[in-house]
Amino acid sequence: MRYCFSSQPLYKLHIPIGKNLHIGLYGGSFNPPHEGHIRVAKTALKRLKLDKVIWLVSPQNPLKSDKAGSCKARMALIRGLTSHPKFHITDIEDIFNFKYSYQTVRALKKRYRNVTFSFIIGSDNLLTLPRWKNWHFLRDSCDFYVVARPHTGFNVRFLKAFTTPSRCKIFFINHPMSSSSSTALRLQIK
Repeated sequence: MRYCFSSQPLYKLHIPIGKNLHIGLYGGSFNPPHEGHIRVAKTALKRLKLDKVIWLVSPQNPLKSDKAGSCKARMALIRGLTSHPKFHITDIEDIFNFKYSYQTVRALKKRYRNVTFSFIIGSDNLLTLPRWKNWHFLRDSCDFYVVARPHTGFNVRFLKAFTTPSRCKIFFINHPMSSSSSTALRLQIK
């Protein structure tokens, strides 16, 4: 599959071409978004000294059976929760019909060669990483910043995906956790 990128920043991500930046990629369904998501993004931005956090609102997590609402609606909900100037909320995965994170990272790295992209992920999702499509590419392309999530904490079993040689670094971030949960919010809505 070929992707066409204009000479302007990839779908208005506002990333200057040729500038050395450190950008966090915070992907997820955010179905629905909640204060816990905002805390994770703010913690990563501050602790990792990121230039920007790009929220990659996924059309549908291939590992989840729950159907997510429209990307536009979830993006609007995120914007209703935060207007942080260093957060950029995007649906580029929907625009380019990317079904997997590796496709997004590959496209971004190709377009923005001077940018260091780091993946922000919850400790619960790190457990599923070996089930992600082409997860080796992600592991070899980005550092991972793993944020503690309620009821998962950190454990050496999380490192299974990182035992083979790779350029990747993995960092664990503790932060004040929120009891908010997208799953619990969806159940309340039903």
